[in-house]
Amino acid sequence: MRRGLAVVILWGFLSAVSCGSVWLAADSNMPDPNQEVTVYVHTDTPLYLLSLWAQAVGDANVTAVMGPNDCNQYGWDGGWNIDGYFDSEGWVAMGGVAWPNEANDVVGYFTFTYHGGQVSVSVAAEWSTGFDTDCQPAVFSTAPLLIGEPDPNEWLSGAMGETGEQSEQVVSIGAQEVDTNMADANTLWITAQFRRTIVPPVQLSGPNNSALQEPYARFPGLALEQTPTTGGTMGMALLDGAVSLYEITQSTILDPATVYYVPNPPLYIHSTTSEEIDVVIPSDTMIVVAQNWQSYGIVVCDRANVHFGAPAPTATPPTLPVYPGDVTNPVAPVWIVSEGQYPFFNNRIGLLIERTAGKRSRIENIYLWGFYYAVKVDQQLEAPISNLFITGCYCGITSYGSNLIANCVVDFFGVGNSQWPYWGVAFDFEPTSADQSIQFPNPEYQISNCLANDGDVGYWATGSDEWDVPNYWATDSVAANCFYGYACWNVLGISIVCPGLYNNYQDKNFAEMPFTYAVYETNDPFVGEQNGYRIFLNPDSQFVDAGSFLSPLPGWTTRTDGAPDEGIGDIWPHYQTTGIDLNPRANLNGDTILNMPDLAEFLDQWRVADPSSADFNRDGKLDFADVAVLGEDWLSNSMALVILDLESPAAVEQGNVRGVIGLRFEDIPLTAVLVSVYLDNQPIGELQFGWDTENDWITFDSSAFLNGWHVLRTITTDISGNVTNHTPVPLYFNNLLHGVVAGDHFHPSEDYVYSGFYDGAAILEAQLLDQDDQVIWSSTHEGPHVTIVVPGATFSAEYFCRLVVAETDSGMMAMGEPDASSSDTVTYKDLTKEFKQADWPNGARMVIVMPDTDVYKARKPAIKACAQACADRGVTWVALYYKDVTPQNLTYLFTKPAAKYVYWPGHANSHVGRDVRHGIEGVPRTHALCWKHTERRWRRDKWEKIGAFCRLNWNEPLPDDWDARGFDLWSLGMHDSWNKKIVFHDGCYSAVYWDMAAAYGVFSLQGYGSLDQIYIGWKVPVDTSSERLGEWLLGDTTAGVEMFWERMGRGDSIHQAFNHVGVYGSRPTRESFFGPDALYGDDNDNITFYGHGVVNKNTIRLE
Repeated sequence: MRRGLAVVILWGFLSAVSCGSVWLAADSNMPDPNQEVTVYVHTDTPLYLLSLWAQAVGDANVTAVMGPNDCNQYGWDGGWNIDGYFDSEGWVAMGGVAWPNEANDVVGYFTFTYHGGQVSVSVAAEWSTGFDTDCQPAVFSTAPLLIGEPDPNEWLSGAMGETGEQSEQVVSIGAQEVDTNMADANTLWITAQFRRTIVPPVQLSGPNNSALQEPYARFPGLALEQTPTTGGTMGMALLDGAVSLYEITQSTILDPATVYYVPNPPLYIHSTTSEEIDVVIPSDTMIVVAQNWQSYGIVVCDRANVHFGAPAPTATPPTLPVYPGDVTNPVAPVWIVSEGQYPFFNNRIGLLIERTAGKRSRIENIYLWGFYYAVKVDQQLEAPISNLFITGCYCGITSYGSNLIANCVVDFFGVGNSQWPYWGVAFDFEPTSADQSIQFPNPEYQISNCLANDGDVGYWATGSDEWDVPNYWATDSVAANCFYGYACWNVLGISIVCPGLYNNYQDKNFAEMPFTYAVYETNDPFVGEQNGYRIFLNPDSQFVDAGSFLSPLPGWTTRTDGAPDEGIGDIWPHYQTTGIDLNPRANLNGDTILNMPDLAEFLDQWRVADPSSADFNRDGKLDFADVAVLGEDWLSNSMALVILDLESPAAVEQGNVRGVIGLRFEDIPLTAVLVSVYLDNQPIGELQFGWDTENDWITFDSSAFLNGWHVLRTITTDISGNVTNHTPVPLYFNNLLHGVVAGDHFHPSEDYVYSGFYDGAAILEAQLLDQDDQVIWSSTHEGPHVTIVVPGATFSAEYFCRLVVAETDSGMMAMGEPDASSSDTVTYKDLTKEFKQADWPNGARMVIVMPDTDVYKARKPAIKACAQACADRGVTWVALYYKDVTPQNLTYLFTKPAAKYVYWPGHANSHVGRDVRHGIEGVPRTHALCWKHTERRWRRDKWEKIGAFCRLNWNEPLPDDWDARGFDLWSLGMHDSWNKKIVFHDGCYSAVYWDMAAAYGVFSLQGYGSLDQIYIGWKVPVDTSSERLGEWLLGDTTAGVEMFWERMGRGDSIHQAFNHVGVYGSRPTRESFFGPDALYGDDNDNITFYGHGVVNKNTIRLE
């Protein structure tokens, strides 16, 4: 078979759906020994093109295959001169082109001599292609054709003798024969021009036997056993004490620092029920797959989600190095390696994510070695495929349809030649499903900061069919030592930005392929490998500071010295390190403040020939430039972390973190414009100063992670792009259920599922509480993993609920108690009803808007009081929570004639681009926040937080292009409407100016005569507790807002409700509303009113 045929085949990828099937049939299924058997290729629909691979496995020798001399007898045009192929391993290949005619019924053959036993013949569908006369792809049957009787004594195939020891033999790999007992077992010749030394992945030695069995007994869905210490494995050292894995069918956490052996691959990870399962394979776990060319390594299918590579939390606090420039990787990978000693041809696929698998798998932080295909993903995953190191695999990562690949390395891959005429591709995006039954029209492919080194094709994709619809974005990725750096089929829709190119035979396969700001390196950019799974960048390389944007992973490095990638990012994969930077820079003694002891140390190093640490600007000497740094940072503090419970004033201890928490950072460097936060190796949030974050914090749910010690890393980036790695902080997560998977919304049309791991032995009781804290549903559960399924019908009349889970024998909570909080024996999840426009054809009179999860938790008593007030007054109400707060949903509800009232608790600001820390006032324009939802064809939809502005393209232009990017409330036409009666924007600075009030129409000329429209907001920052962040807060505002809505529910007017707060609220509450004098109704009030109805506050009610 000639490699050039692949170009012809690619034309068929533009087609849509599959046609008929292609299968094999033999002229004899029970032949005599030494009888010749002919296997025919059948099709049930006419074909115009065929490229078929098959293999006969067993005691047989292939003797002939269809070729140019006889292909015309089977309907093919002999003028195409397509050679047939067969080898001593039973592989056969044949093909033909019939265009403009067709080939039908029997379209090919091959013959073999049968010697005895059972011979299995099957089509290699993943390497075969066919198209009918309508250009539809054929489907190949992979069912094996069995010929002859099996040998009852044939218990092990391959290169094993009867004792299980390796026998001397010669196998064919690639271009030439290789002796499996060669003296240098780590060296493989592929062709005369390629020679590569393969580094063994790691030392394969398991832990002692006594420590293995107990942890796994808790997981009944984990099929495993102890590998005998006297056994052997093909092609590598004994795996003494390894745990053999056969199948995983239930949610499970594998133990780290453990060697698992898959003796009968593939290892199937799948659910046997209708529910999804979650399997955690933590970092530093090794999975060794027995060598079997016919089989895969790991197959994830049937509603399973596998989470690779996160570090397993420990029971003891981690040791946190504090050495500047320490390049040590804090998170080891998961090792998935084939048992064979040689690259490429040990197993067909290392890791396969089937289309039936769940979409929540995290394919990250994995080292793979020794497979033909390292990773195939036939599913559109929610998380990027990231931080993979693949070596000694013929092909790297194949994505069927849209996925994001980031920060991965494929090193030493396919080396096609005349005897193995197939391209090896490092990063391959395909426009169909793996079985070609689904054709994705213009799927979206994204790849960034990857490296393809030493192989055939670095990056492959099929472009768009449309000029103006780009579908392939490759940014800041390197192709080095490849035949083709970048290759594609159809250059339309291809966008390749800042590619790094070095020593490729051809940088691209089409001259028309667009390269934007390509960087052509002339010197070797490689520094070497660290720990066998990281390749670093030469600091003098032209790829340094040449990327398309700022560093994608602030604080991570591309270099052996551990220096973080700063400013414009490097074109290279990035690696996390344990190194930190002094902060303040002149804090020489490592405490939390720059003071006299640091000055004393500085003076000790003054003018010495080799200053050890006081050379702050790293110019090799100590001089007045370093004195300037000392003076600039004098008496400044190191950045500190405060952990907040969002529902109480108490700070959370680092050693006892539960539930949803807020992270507040103090003493942030004045030059910082960005704070990036990682938990272990996962980004969990960031603060961008200058965009409404001075009153914000980072929130995350600790129960989504496993219990135990974790490491929080914080990185600040200044206005020049310089990066500081701050001292990491250890956190201990102690949740009743951990590794939790759960949504924030419910809807009566579908069941709600909450699942997580449980370390205890008690019976768990789950109860669903309604808005009034009454139990409306309950169930009991036990076992190491709990899945709670609440029937959708339970939520039929609910809007706000709380799911509470507790140990029944803990005595810690009377079930149904409204103020139950998370502990190590109790956990809860707040839920709101998902908004669907079809449920509200006429809208509602009250719209409660809650875009911020942290504000919702803090304001929940007031929000529930507002909902209850509506119920008491007979006012229909609807809630938009979190990502339901989109411009589309706001437009739908706000423009309905029924919408009279708005309560919007959430972050707000009076200025755009305001930066209090640096004294930047910003552009005056009141705004809140909402969510922009971008639907993407074949990937998880994109969500981003945007501004909901009173008005866009008005007066002074807004910074950061917000006039084009934001949501314009003015565009809804409310400003000239008499519709809105009461609007309460419960957020910081929401009433410094009157512009937001005008957007809702409270100054509308249509309503001037009625004087019944009013806008309520704040002139100051607001929060929920006088004990938290005292320099900003004036009291407990939540208690006051709750009191206001309670009075509105009793029929009070706006004036009467606020007057009640002024009389009966606590002193801190009254001060928070009405200023230092705590008196309602004077010029010192922090709560402010706008609109024609201000003069009628005493008559405007909720009705």
